[in-house]
Amino acid sequence: KIGRIQDYCDIQNAEDACRVFGTAHGEYLRERYERQRRGVPDGMPDGNRRSWGAAIWRLNDTWPMIYMSAVDYYLEPTIPYCFLKRACEPVLISFEQTPDDISVWLVNDTPEQISDSLYIELWTFDGQLKKRISRKAELNSGNSKRIVNLAYEFHEIWKRDEFLLARFGDQQATHLLMPEKFLKLKEAEISARWEDEELVLKSEFFVKDVKLHLVNTSGAVFSDNYFNLFPGEEKRVRIIDFMEGKDLLIKGVNSEQ
Repeated sequence: KIGRIQDYCDIQNAEDACRVFGTAHGEYLRERYERQRRGVPDGMPDGNRRSWGAAIWRLNDTWPMIYMSAVDYYLEPTIPYCFLKRACEPVLISFEQTPDDISVWLVNDTPEQISDSLYIELWTFDGQLKKRISRKAELNSGNSKRIVNLAYEFHEIWKRDEFLLARFGDQQATHLLMPEKFLKLKEAEISARWEDEELVLKSEFFVKDVKLHLVNTSGAVFSDNYFNLFPGEEKRVRIIDFMEGKDLLIKGVNSEQ
């Protein structure tokens, strides 16, 4: 129970072990990768980006084993791969939490300047929007910038009951303020339908780490997986390769299968 493993409730079975080990590994890599892309140590001033990224060591396994890779021997993405994929978006929204402050950063690793409004929202897990602010953000290619310090904007946050959501253009990111085992997540139901060759998911409440799985097959490829589902919003996912799978299972941390 060291490192990120201690952020989760005790493991009860093999399925719990796969999810907790994979999610803890993914969160660890995402946090480190985002910090490297911001380019300065936590809490330090922006404007002096000393790093532009990071290489993921041991991305794939060279033989079948339980290890620290993000892609297994059979080239099937593991849970950490999904976290890394989101952390590698050319335009990245990144939360920085220190003992004193919570800040929102933008990183622009596209070849063009970006300009749009950054929206930050404070939500309860049961779907109530408590506050919303916006900031106009312009960022040149290859730059990172701390856009807003939320300590001056959100004066009261109930860390176990609420979460932060940031949007910039077509990018969005969530930030949970406490480890999973301390969060007061609500029991949620996920509705799903098939529309225009895409899976459309929706829930009234926040759902953490939604898993999509095609049963009785291996190697199915989704456009996104192990993602958070926001209250009242539709999440569209493409199944890129069914691998002849017929039955789809959908399960979140706080939702029934």
